[in-house]
Amino acid sequence: MASPPATPPAELPADIQSWRFKDTGAPCEWAEEYRPGGFHPVNLGDTFHAGKYRVIRKLGDGSNSTVWLAVNTERPRYVALKIMVAKASNTNTELAILNHLSKLAPEDTKSQRVNVLLDAFQHQGVNGKHQCLVFELMGATANSKVEELPENKPKMYGKRQRYPRWMAKKLLVHALRGLAFLHENGIVHGDMQPGNLLFSMKDIEHAEEDTLKQDETHTAIPIHRLDRKTDRWAPSTLYLKQPLYDYVELGSKLCVKISDLGSAFWSTNPPNDTVTPISLCAPELTFY
Repeated sequence: MASPPATPPAELPADIQSWRFKDTGAPCEWAEEYRPGGFHPVNLGDTFHAGKYRVIRKLGDGSNSTVWLAVNTERPRYVALKIMVAKASNTNTELAILNHLSKLAPEDTKSQRVNVLLDAFQHQGVNGKHQCLVFELMGATANSKVEELPENKPKMYGKRQRYPRWMAKKLLVHALRGLAFLHENGIVHGDMQPGNLLFSMKDIEHAEEDTLKQDETHTAIPIHRLDRKTDRWAPSTLYLKQPLYDYVELGSKLCVKISDLGSAFWSTNPPNDTVTPISLCAPELTFY
């Protein structure tokens, strides 16, 4: 019987000779990041928080987390479940800020333009202890939805993709109201950009679960170890993200909310560096 693979180090491989997996080339999180301190391996159907949340679809991934569509089995209700990498779960700035804003939200209507926290818990997995954050389920980002608008199809080389004027104005107003709520309560977002503005959705609570489940036809990417052994730190399959484009509200009730406070900080304690794209930075940050 072949010996089981050794536990991978917490550090990412420095060169290709140190890779565990065959390269998939898939536009999602890197398989090598499934290691102690890294991502938690999630499979469709997995449950969290003593069975309260059941995963049915992948919504997104980033450098420090994966985000999943989950069913709250106690209500029932659809939610977004953000699972942090273990090494980032020890820093509690994001959770402290989210808890602070959640307490203030009922008293301020501007909080309706920020995706506030619904629940939080920790999950012990094979790669460590992961902070899990639960939010209202939202749709596509302002950065990606513009490509799906009928007036921007078909895609043509050199054709600019823009929102209609009325829609752009509404996006801006909602973003400014959300920022006002953050700033008035001593919070700086730290990564304000179209990719962190999420559209609200219509009729999502009435959608059948089967219509929301991940379509695995072209979004399930099997991963394989180079030594052909079974890896216990990574899932057997990576999933491409499937934002909920079809349920986005684009009519008179259009609404966007500021999301992802992973780079946020207290205004009284700014970091030395920010992650805001330079094209979106304030002049004083660009020339600091």
